[in-house]
Amino acid sequence: MNKFKIKTQKFISFIFIDKKIRLAQLETITDLNQSQAIYSSLSFQFLIMLTAASLISSLGLLSDSGVIIVGAMLIAPLMKPIMALSYGISIGDSSLKLRSCITLLIGIVLTIFVSYLSELVLELNSITEQMESRIRPNLFDLGVAISAGIAAAIAMTRRSVADSLPGVAIAVAIVPPLCVAGISLSMGKFSAFYGALLLFAVNLFAIVISAIFVFLLSGYGSIKNAFAFIIALTILLITTAFPLKESLVVIDDTDRVQSILEDWLHENYPENVSIHPADLNSIRIVELPEHIFVFIELKSSENGLSEQQLNFLHSKFEAEFSKPVNLKFQLLLTQELLKYNYMNNDKKRPVYGKDILIPRK
Repeated sequence: MNKFKIKTQKFISFIFIDKKIRLAQLETITDLNQSQAIYSSLSFQFLIMLTAASLISSLGLLSDSGVIIVGAMLIAPLMKPIMALSYGISIGDSSLKLRSCITLLIGIVLTIFVSYLSELVLELNSITEQMESRIRPNLFDLGVAISAGIAAAIAMTRRSVADSLPGVAIAVAIVPPLCVAGISLSMGKFSAFYGALLLFAVNLFAIVISAIFVFLLSGYGSIKNAFAFIIALTILLITTAFPLKESLVVIDDTDRVQSILEDWLHENYPENVSIHPADLNSIRIVELPEHIFVFIELKSSENGLSEQQLNFLHSKFEAEFSKPVNLKFQLLLTQELLKYNYMNNDKKRPVYGKDILIPRK
């Protein structure tokens, strides 16, 4: 009876699906199974490429070079076991899931170890801007990770868009946050270590979940196989993503401070003066339960900000946030030396490029 039922189901499936389409689907599924099996496996080539990518990324982070970091993203193979894990979950392949997890775990440890050694040898002991951008994740990073997971899964299942994978590798941060974690660990900066690991964890969970849904919608596997893992991964993602909402608050607060400060600078220092809106170097906000700390770096000549002006800005910030504000200005003293032999017809000094944005006396 069971054999008859199975044969009947196969016959119905065969009848209602065109033979050519059916054969093409079977071929695609076989190829995808084989490719994911390869991606999930640990190999000598994988270890070499990941070591190289980790070293390049670490040097890019330490030298504060975004171009070098992009190069590391292009050759880093860590996305492959992540996608293999997603595919293994969707089709319910236990061996594929286990191999992917082992390869991924070894890759994570290797990346952190290489970056740890890089900083240990160079002993630079300073957080660069490229590192800074990867230790304070926010909900925008979550959105990028979800989109990257969708794009990567589509590229895996559609040969016509397979060339998009390098772009996906650049868009989402996989190796750089792990390198920041290793470098921060070597420096003993544990808050930066935690922030970088948080970014990697959010990216990992978001990519895996979104890729699973794409595989399922594309006809690979079933929701029954993946349901328990989807629930578990969703809980992990929510847990890790919860602190990210605070970063959006900081971004909003920073925008509010910058808007007030730039409006004030435009009003008080319109042209040919010692301070200009383009001289605003950086703003950092620390929001605490009972007050807000505002730190501002501003390029200025000597005596660029008076006590009266400081008091005025402080009152503006307190009115904006409706709570006590501790305000700190750090003036970065600048000096320009000019030797102009040529003047315009109106006997005025010519302006070039940044001179228009940053006028000086």
